[in-house]
Amino acid sequence: MKKIIVVLFALVCFAGAKNLSAQKFGHINFAELSTLIPGYDAAQAAFEQYYAELQKQLEAMHKEYEAKMSEYTTNVNSMTQLIKSAKEREIADLEMRITEFSNSATQDLNAKQAELLNPIFEKAKKAIEDVAKENGYTYIFNNTEGIMLYANPSDDVMDLVKKKLGI
Repeated sequence: MKKIIVVLFALVCFAGAKNLSAQKFGHINFAELSTLIPGYDAAQAAFEQYYAELQKQLEAMHKEYEAKMSEYTTNVNSMTQLIKSAKEREIADLEMRITEFSNSATQDLNAKQAELLNPIFEKAKKAIEDVAKENGYTYIFNNTEGIMLYANPSDDVMDLVKKKLGI
């Protein structure tokens, strides 16, 4: 009886090890791959040009702010209260516009970058998925960030975990 249990245990371990060794893992430097895809350089150049335009506008606003502050500090003692209040409101409004522009520019830059580069990233992801399927890879990782880029769809355990949690 003991021998049968030992043999069964050995068979189970062997089957588990064989199943584990059947899984193929791969890795790729996704950032490097992305830069090699045709169109990346043009998208990056368009993004940098867009960034430069926004930066130029922000710098112009900062120069205007500095000029108004300089004028205000130079002439504050000779201004009437009415003019002083108007200049202070003007400076405060400019500060607010600069802050709003800066925040909007950041969001706009993120959207522009996604618009320009997402098609390239999607092309790279599709190629990785195709290579994984064609060559029997179960998982492919981005070796620079440790992020999984591809997983065999049959390995998704979401339903099992949700069941375990009672969800």
